[in-house]
Amino acid sequence: MLTTTIINYQTNELQEKTLKPETAIQGEYLIGRHPSCDLVLDSPVVSRVHGRIICLGGQCFFTDLGSTDGSRINNEEVDVNQNWLLKEDDIIRIG
Repeated sequence: MLTTTIINYQTNELQEKTLKPETAIQGEYLIGRHPSCDLVLDSPVVSRVHGRIICLGGQCFFTDLGSTDGSRINNEEVDVNQNWLLKEDDIIRIG
């Protein structure tokens, strides 16, 4: 199980979401605006399918899937299609 905290930087609203393994397809969680995503973020700076978190062998990775406005982890820009190893308390910024 993976727990995420979502911060809307426009409103400073916090939302906690738990991603359950049984909802993931092969340990993959899609992030984006599209209703079929596992983590739906309703914002114009979020692409329809913006990125994904994939968990393999006890480790989780974030990948930007070619989004328009990009992604950052701990304020570092994430290259498109680069698997970024996530650590506890990492901050992922979408858009």
